[in-house]
Amino acid sequence: MNKTIKPVMMTVVLSCLIWMYADQINSENLTETVTLQVASPTTSMNVELQEPVSGQFQVTFTGPREQLERLKRDMGSGRFKPVYSILPEEANGDLVVKDCVDVFNSLIRNHYNAVSVIETKPAQIKVFVDHMIMVKMPVQVYTGNTKTTPPVVIPDKVDVLISKTFNEEQLSDGDRMIVVNIENHLLNKPEDQAIDEEFPLPQVILGSPIITDPTRVRIKLGIQRQFNTRSIDIPRIQILGPVDLLSKYYVDIRDPQVSVSLKGPVELIKNLKPQDIKAYLELEPEDMFRPYTTYFGRQVRFVLPEGIRLDMEKMSRPPEVDFKLSEQPTTPSLLTPR
Repeated sequence: MNKTIKPVMMTVVLSCLIWMYADQINSENLTETVTLQVASPTTSMNVELQEPVSGQFQVTFTGPREQLERLKRDMGSGRFKPVYSILPEEANGDLVVKDCVDVFNSLIRNHYNAVSVIETKPAQIKVFVDHMIMVKMPVQVYTGNTKTTPPVVIPDKVDVLISKTFNEEQLSDGDRMIVVNIENHLLNKPEDQAIDEEFPLPQVILGSPIITDPTRVRIKLGIQRQFNTRSIDIPRIQILGPVDLLSKYYVDIRDPQVSVSLKGPVELIKNLKPQDIKAYLELEPEDMFRPYTTYFGRQVRFVLPEGIRLDMEKMSRPPEVDFKLSEQPTTPSLLTPR
């Protein structure tokens, strides 16, 4: 019996040795630069790769040539993009340190069963873990330059899932709010219109991602009158023109006072004074050849404060004045001719 078992055992051992030797002969090595990403499978924490910052590793794989070639093709085409998930049970503190050989082997095991990683440079990864916390934040509405009634927001406070580190170390008290920007939505809306709509909440604060609950709020407001019109009497019209014309002729304006209709923001129009507006009659060189006995009509030019414009809905055309020129008398010479 013993004589029979011994040869069998020797045969098995020899077969194993031959198989291991053959496997070593058939195995090859492949060294590639691989970019590793880290992720969190849960919204309760954020993860960020700290070392190496680039996420790039020199990874040496070993295995059959056929699988190594497939692995290389998959990395080149982007089919194999290693992403390592940090599980909550691994994140006991703020920093997780992992052996890269173990990390890469866990990622390729299910796809390339005969391939393994034997070396990586660097040998470790360091991952910063930032836990997420839930806080209450008020909702504010930004309407831009559109004047509105005070917005009513429903609900006016929402739950916000936010990075604990960002919330405690980087977010100031003045920034602890969710701002809904509806400026563009209000553009070109009719005055006195009521708005009662739902708007999405931004899922970011100062570049840091957040998750709000709910994700939308209802906003109610009224659009107030943005502009007003006003008619103003301008008591004085200034004269502009060529120097030689003005030095030779008087300018006679039949009615030197002109009334103009203006439009602008409510507060600007309300505080506008006649002296804020400059009215000009602009003469041209050919005016000196006009008959002195006839009045001619010409539009008045205006220089208006910023934000104010002529209200052409009230006026069919800019105001005109009638004027004529009269030659100034020549000053007699004080010298006595010889």
